[in-house]
Amino acid sequence: MAKRKDGDGSVRQLQDGSWECLMQSKYVNENGRPKRIKRKAATEQEAIKECRLALKAWEKE
Repeated sequence: MAKRKDGDGSVRQLQDGSWECLMQSKYVNENGRPKRIKRKAATEQEAIKECRLALKAWEKE
C-alpha cells in the first residue's frame, strides 16, 4: 500500500469485507474540535468518494 496524500484520510478494510474511510475537516464543529466524517462502502474507492462528498457538504454548511 502506498502512502496517501495529506487530506485523504484513513481507509481500512473491515472484517466483513467492506471498506471504511475516515476524514477530518480543517474546520471545527460546535464542540470546538475538528469534524470527523466516517463512511462505509463495498469498495475502497467508493468509501473514499462518499467520505469526500460528505465532508465537502458539511464544510459548505
